[in-house]
Amino acid sequence: MRVALDRDAIARLIERVQNRSKNLVEWWSSVSDELAAEGMKALQIQRNKNMCMAYADARRAGGRTAAKLSAAIRDAIGKTAVSDMGSVLEAAVALKAHGLSEPVSELYDLQSAMIVELMETMT
Repeated sequence: MRVALDRDAIARLIERVQNRSKNLVEWWSSVSDELAAEGMKALQIQRNKNMCMAYADARRAGGRTAAKLSAAIRDAIGKTAVSDMGSVLEAAVALKAHGLSEPVSELYDLQSAMIVELMETMT
């Protein structure tokens, strides 16, 4: 049986898709380009991507360390004018000034966590 959408349903669907936040796979290429422009090699960029994915997975799974780090980074983002900065790496450096601490014995580091939080905030 066929189901048809009326104009309002199509408009709501388009609006929902446009307003959703992008995921790591969708925004990673811009971060990768930025890292490459900073002189990082392909292997280093892939390691950063893996750490960003590990952080996103840990946060999604409700890991205590990831949840605390997420809250701290979001608080720092709220205190910093990241939207005025030209790059995610520049914004990450500005966030470090808020005294964020490196997670201990995790599959991700502070920079990867900041990249994920910044990109999710900006996109």
